[in-house]
Amino acid sequence: MPKRHRDRLRVPESHTVYVCPMGCGRRHALRLIKNGMYDDCSFCFISNADVASGNYEQQLPEIIANLVDRLSEKPRVVTLAFNCIDDFLGTDAQALMETLRGKNPDIRFSVTHINPVAENTAKKALGMQSGVYDLLEASTRQDCGITLVGRFNSLPSTSEFCEALRSWGVSDIRSVCECKTYAQYEDLAASSLLLGFNWTGKHQCVVLEKRLLRPVALWETSYDPGFISANYDGLYEAWRESLPSPERNGLPVVDIWEPSGRLAQERERAVASLEAARQAVGKRPIVIDSLATFAPYATAQTLADAGFKVAATLVLHGKDKQERQRQRLARTHPEISQITSAVESCDYSWDKLVNAIAIGSDAASNMPQASCVDMFHDEGFFGFDGVTRFARLLAEAASACPGDSVRC
Repeated sequence: MPKRHRDRLRVPESHTVYVCPMGCGRRHALRLIKNGMYDDCSFCFISNADVASGNYEQQLPEIIANLVDRLSEKPRVVTLAFNCIDDFLGTDAQALMETLRGKNPDIRFSVTHINPVAENTAKKALGMQSGVYDLLEASTRQDCGITLVGRFNSLPSTSEFCEALRSWGVSDIRSVCECKTYAQYEDLAASSLLLGFNWTGKHQCVVLEKRLLRPVALWETSYDPGFISANYDGLYEAWRESLPSPERNGLPVVDIWEPSGRLAQERERAVASLEAARQAVGKRPIVIDSLATFAPYATAQTLADAGFKVAATLVLHGKDKQERQRQRLARTHPEISQITSAVESCDYSWDKLVNAIAIGSDAASNMPQASCVDMFHDEGFFGFDGVTRFARLLAEAASACPGDSVRC
């Protein structure tokens, strides 16, 4: 079985306090220990009596004050992370923030909600990252930079993205996960354009666009070289339009697909890598799940259109954004089974998929004899370089032993 790694976004020079029952905090604690981030977090466990009485709201200001006094370095920011039980408790976060700010004027406070079971995609997306971006304020300074919104980790070092953007004249490529200081975090608001990734970034950008007074562009996850080309075309146009007139007039218009440029070369390499992978995989059945990628239907579409034998998609927690892609896949490739619930997964004849390749841990758990491409939410895969890396793993999986996993 592949291993999952989850990164957590945080504001630099901040301290996070998880407010939750003890059982809910266990998984957060284990992840923090695994990722070496345990010095940046604390836990405030609430009991059954606290849940019944609601007294924890009155106790939190004193608890936070005692915590700040005990920390070796005073944080610039304290983030309160409420687990999904707060959907039922209804903590008055605004009143709590006002009290905390009044008692600690030199510390900034924010609230984030962890709602893994929330059905509302927008609410879930905002809850996951709102506390990270809530402290950003409109900046009087504006440069030629781009701020990335919605990613939980850095772009792969092998990606063509940063080099290409710098060749256009982009001054800075910023993201929360790259910020080392609070000052760098504040600079996120100085970029001319906000670039949102996936559903998490899209919903956050709706809020940031109004608060930071900056335009927004969206980058759709894809392993289709043609679609990625469209992403770059749209980004270049949106970035040029976002620049103040003096800067825009001073920058030459760039042919981003100049044959000797990095983008054109990486696109050609991605196309060739997909074809090489198709030949290596042959007619082996492939199953793609929604833990592997934010775009399982679009990825299945890309592979099926390229000649791969995609047997099924396994999407147990689909998003509204994916519906259009799901319908297109059903229309153009009706031979691909679309499994969207645990019941359908139990009824599916997994044993008929002989010598299969699983993409993602959900697919692998249903096919223990399949070789597996170990991916989690596209981490390590981005742009044309991501297509090349993905294709290489598919080829490696084709030659791997049954039950083995391959990863970047």
